[in-house]
Amino acid sequence: MICLKKLLASYELPDKYAGRFKAQLKKAYNNIHSGSINEKEGLKKQLTKLEEELKALKKRFLTAGGDEETYIELRTSFETGIKEIRAKIEAGAPEVSNLDIYIEKSTEIIKNISKYWCSGELETKKRIQELVFPDGIVLDTKNRVYLTQNMNKVFEVSIELARISEEEIKNGNGENPLPSFLVSRSRLELPTFGL
Repeated sequence: MICLKKLLASYELPDKYAGRFKAQLKKAYNNIHSGSINEKEGLKKQLTKLEEELKALKKRFLTAGGDEETYIELRTSFETGIKEIRAKIEAGAPEVSNLDIYIEKSTEIIKNISKYWCSGELETKKRIQELVFPDGIVLDTKNRVYLTQNMNKVFEVSIELARISEEEIKNGNGENPLPSFLVSRSRLELPTFGL
């Protein structure tokens, strides 16, 4: 178990990279949800338009009168459209009003993942292992290395940030020193232990 602690500690985010890590997480969230946010805004505009048209229809019928059958048919059509749009809005991506708090908590966990693992109960340890290694982790006892095909992308960002030298940050693109971590990469070589 001490070996897994060392492995998790190698994925911890150094304090000096916390600001860049938070910026990367926020950027990733916005990239992932930009389409659904734009779609939701379009749906809200359609909803407002239909609600205004329904209100105008009701006003016209009350003031000018008219064929009740046509009125009921049009009203039903508008109400059905309104219900459908509301359902699409509800089914869309949830709005995160406290994204900065989530990012702050995530950063704190990434900075101290090995400490959480050591101090946690068995269930906490299982959850952390599943968080970091969604497909599980295997120990190659002959070569004394951990093997995995898949690691949580957030921890990959932490590793990449740790690999970037201070000189690269100063001379590189200060806004985004990392390639996008949303793009699939090849297998990571995990550190060995006890050699």
